[in-house]
Amino acid sequence: MNEIVGTTLASVVITSGFAWLCRNWLIERLRQGIKYEYDEKLERLKGQLQSLNTIEVERLKAELSANAAIVSAAHKSLTESYALAHKLQTEGIARLWKAFLNVRNSAPAVLAFLDILAPSEYSDPKVQQRIKGLAADLTIERISKIADEMQQGIEEVRPFIGEYLWALFFVYQAIMLRISFLAHNGQLEGRYEEWFKDGPTVRLLENVATPDEMQRFHSLQFGQIDWTRKLIEGKFLITSQKMVSGKLAVDDLFFEAQRIAQAVAAVKPDLAST
Repeated sequence: MNEIVGTTLASVVITSGFAWLCRNWLIERLRQGIKYEYDEKLERLKGQLQSLNTIEVERLKAELSANAAIVSAAHKSLTESYALAHKLQTEGIARLWKAFLNVRNSAPAVLAFLDILAPSEYSDPKVQQRIKGLAADLTIERISKIADEMQQGIEEVRPFIGEYLWALFFVYQAIMLRISFLAHNGQLEGRYEEWFKDGPTVRLLENVATPDEMQRFHSLQFGQIDWTRKLIEGKFLITSQKMVSGKLAVDDLFFEAQRIAQAVAAVKPDLAST
């Protein structure tokens, strides 16, 4: 009986042990299988991600390269445009300065004589006679010719130099022409008056001069023409130098140029009158 019980217990133990081993083996096999499948999927996913990453990197590189090419082309175009604009501006300023010199050199000889007279000397008969001799050939036709020569071919530089420099040039030549016209008018009337007291001429100068500069102008006893030339030429040279160096843009003086243009327009009806 004891042997049967022992044999039975042994069989139960062996069977239970075998079943435990089988169960553990099966669990381990399942675990290993799942791990293998997971690792395989993980590696496949890593490969897909790496492939996608490579494609995206290459796409970004191509996009950056294309953008760099666009930026480079735009920069080159902008640089070339700026260089061309600067060249046209510089050439325009040089031509306008030459026009300033032309106005100075085209002035009738009588202006040089008027510039050495003090206000009190205008009443001297000998002075009046001297002015008459120098202004004898100063006809309206000659004044018109001088005006044409002053402006010949210069209008085409206006778009590149800005309205302020152009306004300075207009006032400069208008004053010189006005003084010439007054000398011609004195020839007709037989008496020459002080040009520096002429209303339209003074208003022209006031458009480009400061109050302090106008005070200095009115205090001069002689040399007003030379002083006026140097004043306007100096403003032109200082402004143009700032423009060429890039310290001042053409549009920076737009409102000042507009103010001068409006003021000059108000004076124009009086420029050809006595």
